[in-house]
Amino acid sequence: MESTKTLAQDKLWTTPFTLITVVNFLTYIGNFMLLSTLPLLILHIGGSKLMAGLITGIYSLTGFISRLQIGTLLDRKGRASILLAGLGLLLLIIAAYNLTAYSVILLLVLRAIHGVGWSAVTTSTSTIASDLIPETRRSEGMGLFGISISVAMVVGPGLGLYIMEHYSYTILFILSACFIILALITGFLAKNYSQNYQNTQSASNKSMSATSQQNKKIALIEKRALGPSFLFFIIVTTYSTIMIFLPPYASDRVPRLC
Repeated sequence: MESTKTLAQDKLWTTPFTLITVVNFLTYIGNFMLLSTLPLLILHIGGSKLMAGLITGIYSLTGFISRLQIGTLLDRKGRASILLAGLGLLLLIIAAYNLTAYSVILLLVLRAIHGVGWSAVTTSTSTIASDLIPETRRSEGMGLFGISISVAMVVGPGLGLYIMEHYSYTILFILSACFIILALITGFLAKNYSQNYQNTQSASNKSMSATSQQNKKIALIEKRALGPSFLFFIIVTTYSTIMIFLPPYASDRVPRLC
Protein backbone atom coordinates (compact mmCIF):
# COMPACT_ATOMS: atom_id res chain seq x y z
CA MET A 1 0.00 0.00 0.00
CA GLU A 2 2.84 2.35 0.89
CA SER A 3 4.61 1.50 -2.39
CA THR A 4 1.49 2.41 -4.40
CA LYS A 5 1.23 5.73 -2.58
CA THR A 6 4.87 6.51 -3.32
CA LEU A 7 4.41 5.83 -7.04
CA ALA A 8 1.40 8.14 -7.11
CA GLN A 9 3.37 10.92 -5.46
CA ASP A 10 6.36 10.56 -7.81
CA LYS A 11 4.91 12.28 -10.86
CA LEU A 12 6.41 11.02 -14.13
CA TRP A 13 4.94 13.28 -16.81
CA THR A 14 6.31 16.55 -15.55
CA THR A 15 6.61 19.45 -18.00
CA PRO A 16 10.43 19.06 -18.42
CA PHE A 17 10.16 15.29 -18.99
CA THR A 18 7.35 15.73 -21.52
CA LEU A 19 9.32 18.40 -23.38
CA ILE A 20 12.54 16.37 -23.52
CA THR A 21 10.55 13.40 -24.85
CA VAL A 22 9.16 15.65 -27.61
CA VAL A 23 12.70 16.89 -28.37
CA ASN A 24 13.83 13.29 -28.71
CA PHE A 25 10.94 12.40 -31.02
CA LEU A 26 11.43 15.41 -33.30
CA THR A 27 15.19 14.81 -33.55
CA TYR A 28 14.81 11.14 -34.35
CA ILE A 29 12.12 11.65 -36.97
CA GLY A 30 14.20 14.36 -38.69
CA ASN A 31 17.22 12.05 -38.71
CA PHE A 32 15.40 8.88 -39.81
CA MET A 33 13.98 10.75 -42.80
CA LEU A 34 17.56 11.03 -44.07
CA LEU A 35 18.72 7.59 -42.98
CA SER A 36 16.52 5.84 -45.54
CA THR A 37 16.95 8.37 -48.37
CA LEU A 38 20.64 9.39 -48.40
CA PRO A 39 21.74 6.04 -49.91
CA LEU A 40 19.34 6.70 -52.79
CA LEU A 41 20.75 10.22 -53.16
CA ILE A 42 24.28 8.83 -53.44
CA LEU A 43 23.17 6.46 -56.18
CA HIS A 44 21.21 9.26 -57.87
CA ILE A 45 24.29 11.50 -58.20
CA GLY A 46 26.44 8.67 -59.56
CA GLY A 47 27.97 7.23 -56.40
CA SER A 48 28.38 3.49 -55.88
CA LYS A 49 26.63 1.30 -53.33
CA LEU A 50 29.99 0.99 -51.60
CA MET A 51 30.13 4.79 -51.24
CA ALA A 52 26.56 4.81 -49.93
CA GLY A 53 27.58 2.33 -47.27
CA LEU A 54 30.76 4.29 -46.49
CA ILE A 55 28.88 7.55 -46.01
CA THR A 56 26.52 5.84 -43.61
CA GLY A 57 29.35 4.02 -41.86
CA ILE A 58 31.44 7.14 -41.20
CA TYR A 59 28.37 8.73 -39.62
CA SER A 60 28.14 5.85 -37.17
CA LEU A 61 31.90 5.81 -36.59
CA THR A 62 32.19 9.50 -35.69
CA GLY A 63 29.10 9.17 -33.53
CA PHE A 64 30.68 6.28 -31.66
CA ILE A 65 34.03 8.00 -31.14
CA SER A 66 32.54 11.32 -30.04
CA ARG A 67 30.10 9.65 -27.65
CA LEU A 68 33.04 8.63 -25.45
CA GLN A 69 33.79 12.32 -24.76
CA ILE A 70 30.24 13.66 -24.82
CA GLY A 71 29.32 11.77 -21.66
CA THR A 72 32.07 13.64 -19.80
CA LEU A 73 31.05 16.97 -21.33
CA LEU A 74 27.49 16.49 -20.11
CA ASP A 75 28.75 16.47 -16.54
CA ARG A 76 31.23 19.30 -17.00
CA LYS A 77 29.34 21.71 -19.28
CA GLY A 78 25.75 20.84 -18.41
CA ARG A 79 23.10 18.75 -20.12
CA ALA A 80 21.15 21.61 -21.68
CA SER A 81 24.25 23.28 -23.16
CA ILE A 82 25.39 20.13 -24.97
CA LEU A 83 21.84 19.36 -26.14
CA LEU A 84 21.30 22.80 -27.68
CA ALA A 85 24.79 22.85 -29.21
CA GLY A 86 24.16 19.44 -30.76
CA LEU A 87 20.80 20.51 -32.19
CA GLY A 88 22.39 23.66 -33.61
CA LEU A 89 25.07 21.56 -35.29
CA LEU A 90 22.46 19.19 -36.74
CA LEU A 91 20.55 22.14 -38.18
CA LEU A 92 23.66 23.54 -39.86
CA ILE A 93 24.62 20.17 -41.33
CA ILE A 94 21.15 19.47 -42.74
CA ALA A 95 21.07 22.96 -44.27
CA ALA A 96 24.50 22.28 -45.80
CA TYR A 97 23.22 19.03 -47.34
CA ASN A 98 20.98 21.10 -49.57
CA LEU A 99 23.99 23.03 -50.90
CA THR A 100 26.26 20.01 -51.44
CA ALA A 101 23.76 17.39 -52.50
CA TYR A 102 25.62 16.65 -55.73
CA SER A 103 29.12 16.11 -54.33
CA VAL A 104 29.85 12.68 -52.88
CA ILE A 105 33.03 13.87 -51.14
CA LEU A 106 31.31 16.82 -49.46
CA LEU A 107 28.45 14.58 -48.39
CA LEU A 108 31.01 12.23 -46.83
CA VAL A 109 32.54 15.10 -44.82
CA LEU A 110 29.16 16.46 -43.74
CA ARG A 111 27.96 13.00 -42.75
CA ALA A 112 31.01 12.58 -40.53
CA ILE A 113 30.21 15.85 -38.74
CA HIS A 114 26.54 14.88 -38.61
CA GLY A 115 27.51 11.85 -36.53
CA VAL A 116 29.07 14.08 -33.86
CA GLY A 117 25.96 16.28 -33.61
CA TRP A 118 23.68 13.26 -33.53
CA SER A 119 25.72 11.69 -30.75
CA ALA A 120 25.60 14.91 -28.70
CA VAL A 121 21.82 15.22 -28.98
CA THR A 122 20.85 11.59 -28.34
CA THR A 123 23.25 11.21 -25.42
CA SER A 124 21.91 14.44 -23.92
CA THR A 125 18.22 13.60 -24.25
CA SER A 126 18.66 10.12 -22.73
CA THR A 127 20.71 11.50 -19.83
CA ILE A 128 18.30 14.36 -19.15
CA ALA A 129 15.33 11.99 -19.26
CA SER A 130 16.95 9.59 -16.78
CA ASP A 131 17.75 12.53 -14.48
CA LEU A 132 14.17 13.82 -14.57
CA ILE A 133 12.47 10.47 -13.98
CA PRO A 134 11.74 9.70 -10.29
CA GLU A 135 13.89 6.82 -9.06
CA THR A 136 10.83 4.78 -8.11
CA ARG A 137 9.59 4.94 -11.72
CA ARG A 138 12.92 4.74 -13.58
CA SER A 139 12.14 1.60 -15.64
CA GLU A 140 8.63 2.76 -16.52
CA GLY A 141 9.83 6.23 -17.44
CA MET A 142 12.68 5.09 -19.69
CA GLY A 143 10.32 2.66 -21.40
CA LEU A 144 7.85 5.44 -22.15
CA PHE A 145 10.69 7.73 -23.23
CA GLY A 146 11.84 5.00 -25.64
CA ILE A 147 8.43 4.99 -27.31
CA SER A 148 9.33 8.36 -28.84
CA ILE A 149 12.18 6.62 -30.65
CA SER A 150 10.00 3.71 -31.77
CA VAL A 151 7.31 6.01 -33.20
CA ALA A 152 9.96 8.05 -35.03
CA MET A 153 11.42 4.84 -36.47
CA VAL A 154 7.98 4.00 -37.86
CA VAL A 155 7.15 7.45 -39.27
CA GLY A 156 10.54 8.90 -40.29
CA PRO A 157 11.81 6.52 -43.01
CA GLY A 158 8.44 6.23 -44.74
CA LEU A 159 7.92 9.98 -44.64
CA GLY A 160 11.38 10.59 -46.08
CA LEU A 161 10.82 8.17 -48.95
CA TYR A 162 7.40 9.69 -49.67
CA ILE A 163 8.80 13.24 -49.84
CA MET A 164 11.69 12.10 -52.03
CA GLU A 165 9.42 10.25 -54.46
CA HIS A 166 6.68 12.88 -54.80
CA TYR A 167 8.67 16.10 -54.37
CA SER A 168 12.44 16.58 -54.27
CA TYR A 169 15.56 16.22 -52.16
CA THR A 170 15.40 19.96 -51.47
CA ILE A 171 11.97 19.61 -49.86
CA LEU A 172 13.26 16.56 -47.98
CA PHE A 173 16.14 18.51 -46.43
CA ILE A 174 13.91 21.50 -45.65
CA LEU A 175 11.36 19.32 -43.86
CA SER A 176 14.08 17.50 -41.95
CA ALA A 177 15.52 20.87 -40.89
CA CYS A 178 12.06 22.00 -39.76
CA PHE A 179 11.84 19.06 -37.38
CA ILE A 180 15.24 20.00 -35.93
CA ILE A 181 14.15 23.65 -35.57
CA LEU A 182 11.06 22.48 -33.65
CA ALA A 183 13.30 20.30 -31.49
CA LEU A 184 15.57 23.29 -30.83
CA ILE A 185 12.64 25.48 -29.78
CA THR A 186 11.29 22.73 -27.54
CA GLY A 187 14.77 22.25 -26.10
CA PHE A 188 14.88 25.92 -25.07
CA LEU A 189 11.45 25.54 -23.43
CA ALA A 190 12.64 22.44 -21.57
CA LYS A 191 15.69 24.35 -20.35
CA ASN A 192 13.54 27.20 -19.01
CA TYR A 193 11.03 24.91 -17.31
CA SER A 194 13.74 22.85 -15.62
CA GLN A 195 15.80 25.80 -14.30
CA ASN A 196 15.51 24.62 -10.70
CA TYR A 197 16.62 21.16 -11.74
CA GLN A 198 19.63 22.65 -13.56
CA ASN A 199 20.75 24.53 -10.45
CA THR A 200 20.54 21.35 -8.39
CA GLN A 201 22.34 19.41 -11.10
CA SER A 202 25.07 22.04 -11.30
CA ALA A 203 25.78 21.73 -7.58
CA SER A 204 25.81 17.95 -7.92
CA ASN A 205 28.26 18.17 -10.84
CA LYS A 206 30.65 20.33 -8.83
CA SER A 207 30.58 17.78 -6.04
CA MET A 208 31.22 14.93 -8.47
CA SER A 209 34.06 16.88 -10.11
CA ALA A 210 35.76 17.46 -6.76
CA THR A 211 35.45 13.78 -5.89
CA SER A 212 36.87 12.76 -9.26
CA GLN A 213 39.86 15.05 -8.85
CA GLN A 214 40.57 13.52 -5.45
CA ASN A 215 40.39 9.98 -6.77
CA LYS A 216 42.25 10.92 -10.00
CA LYS A 217 40.89 7.80 -11.60
CA ILE A 218 37.74 7.66 -13.69
CA ALA A 219 36.44 4.39 -15.05
CA LEU A 220 35.67 4.86 -18.75
CA ILE A 221 33.97 1.46 -19.11
CA GLU A 222 31.43 0.07 -16.65
CA LYS A 223 31.76 -3.71 -16.83
CA ARG A 224 28.17 -4.30 -15.79
CA ALA A 225 26.99 -2.32 -18.84
CA LEU A 226 28.90 -4.45 -21.36
CA GLY A 227 26.19 -7.13 -21.66
CA PRO A 228 23.26 -4.77 -22.35
CA SER A 229 25.50 -2.64 -24.58
CA PHE A 230 26.44 -5.64 -26.72
CA LEU A 231 22.78 -6.64 -27.04
CA PHE A 232 21.85 -3.10 -28.09
CA PHE A 233 24.74 -3.11 -30.58
CA ILE A 234 23.39 -6.24 -32.29
CA ILE A 235 19.86 -4.82 -32.49
CA VAL A 236 20.96 -1.46 -33.91
CA THR A 237 23.37 -3.08 -36.38
CA THR A 238 20.60 -5.28 -37.76
CA TYR A 239 18.09 -2.44 -38.00
CA SER A 240 20.45 0.09 -39.57
CA THR A 241 21.73 -2.41 -42.15
CA ILE A 242 18.21 -3.20 -43.31
CA MET A 243 17.12 0.44 -43.21
CA ILE A 244 20.10 1.65 -45.26
CA PHE A 245 20.19 -0.99 -47.98
CA LEU A 246 16.49 -1.80 -48.32
CA PRO A 247 15.63 1.41 -50.25
CA PRO A 248 18.39 0.85 -52.89
CA TYR A 249 17.25 -2.75 -53.22
CA ALA A 250 13.65 -1.58 -53.66
CA SER A 251 14.77 0.97 -56.26
CA ASP A 252 16.22 -1.88 -58.35
CA ARG A 253 12.79 -3.53 -58.26
CA VAL A 254 10.82 -0.32 -58.65
CA PRO A 255 13.02 2.07 -60.71
CA ARG A 256 10.79 5.12 -60.21
CA LEU A 257 12.02 5.40 -56.57
CA CYS A 258 15.28 6.83 -57.95
